[in-house]
Amino acid sequence: MDISGFTEDIQFTEYEGTGSHYDWHPDLGPGKNKRKLSVVVQLNDAYEGGELLINNGQMITTEKGIGNVMIFPSFLLHKVNPVVSGNRYTLVSWISGPVWR
Repeated sequence: MDISGFTEDIQFTEYEGTGSHYDWHPDLGPGKNKRKLSVVVQLNDAYEGGELLINNGQMITTEKGIGNVMIFPSFLLHKVNPVVSGNRYTLVSWISGPVWR
């Protein structure tokens, strides 16, 4: 993957309230083409729904738990299902490197 480290600020992400979600997307795009690995850290588990799904050719549903860390290639499509109750909080960052070839 030819990675060099963390080059962007850590993002605090809040999914507050019923229906809060993020639809399918990769973490690459204009101005973000150096991202190699996406890192998601669960800060709480007092919510229902809000599952992080990752599509690597198969659908992966990540486990919910305080302190759980998910690391996956930034080019993979992923989403957060709608929160059913409570609030979901995570830290998100990206490990970067030279532009993908």
